[in-house]
Order: sequence, then structure tokens, then C-alpha cells
Amino acid sequence: MTLENMTPADWGDLAKKAHANAVAKGFYDQKPSDEQIRMLAICELAEAVEADRKGRRAVVSEDIDDYVDEAFVTDFNARIKDTVEDELADFTIRCLDYVGWRIKRHEWGTKFDVPFEVYQKDVWTTEDKLTNMAYHATECMFAYVPDAMACVLSYCEFVGIDILRHIELKMRYNELRPRLHGNKY
Repeated sequence: MTLENMTPADWGDLAKKAHANAVAKGFYDQKPSDEQIRMLAICELAEAVEADRKGRRAVVSEDIDDYVDEAFVTDFNARIKDTVEDELADFTIRCLDYVGWRIKRHEWGTKFDVPFEVYQKDVWTTEDKLTNMAYHATECMFAYVPDAMACVLSYCEFVGIDILRHIELKMRYNELRPRLHGNKY
């Protein structure tokens, strides 16, 4: 599936799945605040910038989908973990978790639309760096989370990152991780 083919129902389903995994992994045992969830997403953008500074890019194995759990985790850690693509997927998953949380609390409908038209890929230029995009996405995080997602998604499309694929891989990886992914919160 491509970003353009994603429907509000698809985004809603993905948000509910991201949130359900976060709940299963203990991230909602102590109710997080709206600000905490947003800041953790912003931290992922900072990690993406750091990965970019270090030149860390993902190299996805052709047969990664065929790997069973331990082999998948080993390959993911060696080729994808802590790369630009991985951190941008983390950011998007955190945003999706936030939306899923709002859906569960009946603050949003069960479907939502990422306002992709706000940041169509032709908005970006070759002079735009990941840092520029991260700055704009961070600004959006304080106003409307789906706008921040749209900013990141359109940038990924512009630079040729198959972000939906990286979200899929990271969600699978996260399902195999320990509670709280080994963190305090």
C-alpha cells in the first residue's frame, strides 16, 4: 500500500494497532499525559536527526519477512535499528499511538485522515534537510499531531523512504520487545 492509497479507515486501524501494542507493552500502566506522549514523539525526531548526522541508513534484507522472531530481531538490529528510517517510523508510530489513544477515549472518531495535502511532496526542495523537516514537524506537534505526521510522511515520500514499510517492520519489532522496551516510561 502507498501513502496516497491510505484511507481514513486504514489510518484509524493503524492507530488502533499502534495504541494496542503500546498498552500491551505497559506504556499506559501509569496514565501518560498528553504532553508526555507528544514529547516522546519529538524525541524520535531528534534521534532521526542524529542518525542522519551519523549517516545511518537502513538496508532492509530482501527476505526479512521470512525470518522467525529471533532471526528477525537480529537482522533488524544489524541493518535497521537506530537509522533515519527507523527513527522516522518510531515518530510516526508514536503519533499513531497518540491518535489511537484519543480514539479509544472517544475524543476522535474511529477513523481519521492524515491531512497529507498540507505537505505534499512538492513542498520540499533538494536544499531541505531532515533538520528542516524535523523543525516543522516539531512545531506541528504542539498544534495538531496529524499535521506533524503529514509533514514527516510527505518528506519521506520526497526523499524516497518507504515509511509504511518501515512502520510495518518497526511494529513487528516492537511486538517482540520486552515491557516498556526496557525503558522507565
